Amino acid sequence: MPEQGLYRVTTAGSTAQTTTDLWVLIPLKDASEAKSRLASVLPPAARAELVLAMADQVIAAAKAAHGVAGLAVVSASPTIAAFARERGATAIIEAGETGMAAACSAAIAQLIRDGAQRVLILPADLPFANPAAIAALAAMPGPGVIMVTDRQGKGTNALLLDPPDAIAPAFGTNSAYAHRAAAAAGGIALTATAEPALQFDIDTAEDLAELAALLSAGDPLADRLSPALRALIRETDRSQSAG
Repeated sequence: MPEQGLYRVTTAGSTAQTTTDLWVLIPLKDASEAKSRLASVLPPAARAELVLAMADQVIAAAKAAHGVAGLAVVSASPTIAAFARERGATAIIEAGETGMAAACSAAIAQLIRDGAQRVLILPADLPFANPAAIAALAAMPGPGVIMVTDRQGKGTNALLLDPPDAIAPAFGTNSAYAHRAAAAAGGIALTATAEPALQFDIDTAEDLAELAALLSAGDPLADRLSPALRALIRETDRSQSAG
């Protein structure tokens, strides 16, 4: 397995993709370490199951989206790398936990070397991610930056970079403001677009409760949930109600 700086790149055998256009990049922690803010309502095994179910949904949506020519998952976890390869994605293995922004920056440098001309960063915790929503972003004209914020307008739930190094990704608190500032400083056009299916993410117990409520109410967004994720949310909601 060749070394690429701090990263090793592995691909999924015959399903590996090469492209000179748009790659989707999904950063993903080891499932046992992710979503610590849900610890008050979910035990470790349930949190890990939720993390992988959401990641599975995002990966499947990206693979099926029109206009996406390559898919990569960046992680420091060999388990997650195997998870990605099993689903036909390229695994970019981080040599150590460096944080989401740094991991994405280093992975983007690798994708540029591999020929990517645009990169769409998608977090792995978007339960309503679907091919149509991703394809809509892929079809938007560049060059420049296209951003989908979270529901509060402060975080970043999708970041399309054309070219891939247009600005440095800056995830975390108020990342939407950081991305706007970076684009303005570099004279880069930034378009903020509303995409409801990508604006809902799961970080807190309140987010999880809202997701369960949308599912129970038959909200149209809930139609986007994969069967596995739908079953998991219902089971989690029943467990919380019983507790």
